[in-house]
Amino acid sequence: MIHPTNMRMIISTKENEGIANKVEEWYGAKYRYSKIDHALVQ
Repeated sequence: MIHPTNMRMIISTKENEGIANKVEEWYGAKYRYSKIDHALVQ
């Protein structure tokens, strides 16, 4: 069952281009991984 505590959310927009903090190994795609604030999940 999908629940906020066991899912991944992907957001892709031009506005997020400058906040990437990682680079994908094979294709060089930039991305950011961060945990969602617990208060937001509620």
